[in-house]
Amino acid sequence: MGASYFLTLCTEHRCPGLTTSILAEAVIREVEILADDDVWRLQALTIMPDHVHVLVALGAKLDLSPAISRFKAKTKGALQSGNLHWERGYFDHRIRPDDKLAPVLRYMALNPFRAGLTKSTEQVWPWFRLGEVESNWFRPGFPDDDESTHPAWLKK
Repeated sequence: MGASYFLTLCTEHRCPGLTTSILAEAVIREVEILADDDVWRLQALTIMPDHVHVLVALGAKLDLSPAISRFKAKTKGALQSGNLHWERGYFDHRIRPDDKLAPVLRYMALNPFRAGLTKSTEQVWPWFRLGEVESNWFRPGFPDDDESTHPAWLKK
């Protein structure tokens, strides 16, 4: 496996709608297909109404930019059915080998709470997924939203 990346992909004009079941399921399905095709290994995924956070370890088949292009192309039809489009570009942050993943996963798991989409930090968002390896050690429920535990690059 290659480097891990924290990715954020937004809808054009930040229009909401990604959390409708049909669109969220299309996003999840394509993330899983890319994992099955060894494009990447899913570490975590959070689908928000107007953006998606994905933490992946790149596989052997594609570099990051072509992987994102493929993902956007394969989900384009589903998004268009909901009158949505992907914003051009994306945000990426390469996770250094000495970086801890738990704070990144915590940030992703708590994103719906911070946005007011869940009532407590203990409520698991239906559009949050963990990779197989991460699900063996990370637990998404937390007693509070202590932002001091988030990586500095996520606080910008």
